[in-house]
Amino acid sequence: QLIKQGVTDIGRLNTRDRFVAGIMLYAAEGTKTDGEVSFANADPAMIKFMAKWFRNFCKVADRDLRGKLYIHDNLNEVSAREYWSALTGISLAQFHKSYIVENRNGFRKNRYKNGIFTIRISNRDLSRKIKGWIKGVLSKQ
Repeated sequence: QLIKQGVTDIGRLNTRDRFVAGIMLYAAEGTKTDGEVSFANADPAMIKFMAKWFRNFCKVADRDLRGKLYIHDNLNEVSAREYWSALTGISLAQFHKSYIVENRNGFRKNRYKNGIFTIRISNRDLSRKIKGWIKGVLSKQ
């Protein structure tokens, strides 16, 4: 009931709302290294939102989007790569080599069956622009 109420409370998001939401998601989960733009998460809804955000608000062309998968070795890497590619529209040919971590003692062995996905963009100007947007949001409290 509370989740339904929360969705109702938010209502419909306009363009500016989605722009600011993406800025704050990036502030929380995006890289802060100068010259790098990347957003990592295991939540498909967040990854899908940010893939669209990069295209719409940052004007990133599909050819400039890269993907990277972090996954435990007991899970299906091929299936996970196909899953994230279909969700984001990023071609498998534009994926970096996956980071496969050894699953020790079964810890978190099935927690993220599709691993953690990172959207990457190599663009120093965009990196600095996003940092400015974050600073702008935080300074306008």
